[in-house]
Amino acid sequence: MKKTVLIFTICVVALISIIAIVLLWINMDRRVVSIDGRVGAVIEQKETALVIGRALLYEYFPNSFPGQNRVLNAEERNGIWRVYEVIDRVRVIDDDLTMVVSGGLIYVEFRKSNGQVLRIGTFE
Repeated sequence: MKKTVLIFTICVVALISIIAIVLLWINMDRRVVSIDGRVGAVIEQKETALVIGRALLYEYFPNSFPGQNRVLNAEERNGIWRVYEVIDRVRVIDDDLTMVVSGGLIYVEFRKSNGQVLRIGTFE
């Protein structure tokens, strides 16, 4: 009887070990590549930040991009990229009211170190 319990226990432990090894092997392909010890890539270039920012803004505000003709700018401060729509033009509201618009309407902020999105929205 003791011999049967021992063999059964060894078989169960071996089966659990094999399952754990297979699961670890399957998940190895799903790991995020680490660059400089950080998860994700460091976004150093303004052009790269603009591409990422445009993609994110288009995803959340597709109606704001008719024909993809929005002028965007990117600024980096304290490790945070801010990509925003630039509007520098005069708008005529009606015959008596002309408004000079300068600034932006939509924006996204993300970390330079790993691309984590912090905020996405519209200016008030």
